[in-house]
Amino acid sequence: MDIRTINFILENSCKQEWECVAENTVFLKNDVLLHINYEYDGPIQTSTGALFPNQLPNARRVICKVLYSSSVIEELVLISVDNGRAFLPVPKGLTTTVTKHDGSIAYLLSNGNIDDYLQKAGVKIV
Repeated sequence: MDIRTINFILENSCKQEWECVAENTVFLKNDVLLHINYEYDGPIQTSTGALFPNQLPNARRVICKVLYSSSVIEELVLISVDNGRAFLPVPKGLTTTVTKHDGSIAYLLSNGNIDDYLQKAGVKIV
């Protein structure tokens, strides 16, 4: 599977196509070699925390790795809010926008809809 196909799957699949197999791992049901591992990495940085003031001090930084078999395809940072119920993509630099790609991965890992959290933070997926 090539990178373009992996990115297409990440951006266009729905939660029902993924399965949680361990506490911090989800895999694509029709290709178990594609999976996402994540681990909590401590409190969020002050600049990111400004976007999510109502979630502090419970917000945590999360390191996500997209893997195909044992190869790391990409690594990104998300923010876990509401005691782990939702994962939010982090805007790059001083913007309040995130990519569809990062937003899609956050949707896949979250227990619910992240739209309300993003709206409260003024963050938009583009």
